[in-house]
Amino acid sequence: MEVFMQVRREAPRRIKGTLMIKGRSQRWLAQQCGFESHSYIGRILAGKVTTVTADTAVKLAAVLEIPLDDLFVPKVSSTSYRSGKQREVAA
Repeated sequence: MEVFMQVRREAPRRIKGTLMIKGRSQRWLAQQCGFESHSYIGRILAGKVTTVTADTAVKLAAVLEIPLDDLFVPKVSSTSYRSGKQREVAA
């Protein structure tokens, strides 16, 4: 079972505001989180990415010093076996 986090509706605005207060950029946030490109952060802030891995959620919250629950909601995905085929099912 792999755990994903749903991005809260207000999270992009909160992240943008925190970056502005800290005087930091999307590129800085991406580097601090260990991402190869800042475009992923841009997609989160634009609302195009609505689900992230738990690891990504924890990194973002820690770097921004925002409680995890303020930005993300847990979303559990489990593997279902049906007709001998494996498929992902979001719970």
